Parts: sequence; C-alpha cells; structure tokens
Amino acid sequence: METPARDPSRERLFLPQALRLVEDGRVAVDGQREFDPVALVSRDAEVLVLGEDGQDVAVDAPSDAYLKFFKPRGVVTSHNEKSSQRPVIASFYPADAPSSLHNAGRLDRDSEGLLLLTTDGHFTHFATAPDKSFEKEYVALTCCAKDRAAPSPECLRRLVEGVELSDGFV
Repeated sequence: METPARDPSRERLFLPQALRLVEDGRVAVDGQREFDPVALVSRDAEVLVLGEDGQDVAVDAPSDAYLKFFKPRGVVTSHNEKSSQRPVIASFYPADAPSSLHNAGRLDRDSEGLLLLTTDGHFTHFATAPDKSFEKEYVALTCCAKDRAAPSPECLRRLVEGVELSDGFV
C-alpha cells in the first residue's frame, strides 16, 4: 500500500456510515481488510479507509477510549481494590490501561452484564446523568419465576418491598 493521504478537512462519519465502510471491506487494520464492525482495534494500529479511487485515507486514533466489558457476578463495580474484599473491575484492566479509564454506569455485585468503560467524561455524564434520559435495559431473573414463566403478583410484591439477602436488605 502506498503512503495514505491525510485530509484534515474531511468530514466525520456517523456510526451507520462507518459500519457500512467496514462491512463493505473498505477499512484496513494494519494492512488487513477488516469486515467485523465490532472488532477490537489497538489504539496504535494503522487504520485506513480504502478509497474507491485508490487514495487511502488514514484514520486518526480517537482521543478517548471506549471499551466493552462483561462484568461477571461477584465483581464489584469499583476501581479501589483496597476498599473491597472482592474482585473489582479495575483488576481486569490491562497493565497499560489509561489511568483515566472508568466505568460509565454500574452493575450490582451479584449482577453480570455489559459495562461500558471509557476515558470520555462527557460520554459518562451523558450516559449516566438522570436528566439525560439515556435509555438502559435490564433483564432480571427471579427465583420465584419458574421455567421462565411470568412472576406471580406475590413475587412482584415481595421484590418491590425489598428482599433480604445474606449480606443485607435490598
């Protein structure tokens, strides 16, 4: 590949446009075409948009990091390992993770699921501030709903009133 042109005046792409470029095989990562729109790409990788006219355009590394993290059950959504008797999400970070990496949201210790990690404080505020109405979806499995049947009115009443767990009332 020849040295890519840099065009500082180029417009930013919206996510659907960027996804289409990847799916169409018009993005190369370290010299290899990438077809997976959710592939993890190192910040120091060379990323090119392959031009239809043969002019490739280098993609600058983002100034902020955005990572997906599947938090397992039993892990505390915290960065302070000293304040917890249990593993914390920060213990899963790679050694070279930026010190400003933080979670955009929380999950209870006994929950598992997707957490977004970022260095972008503006994104975190947008995603977590109550006045921003950022929609989140949670799926809860209850022990009183057998075989995926709908929970009974009694089960729902008990959940709304609170539940006593081994480590306290929730």
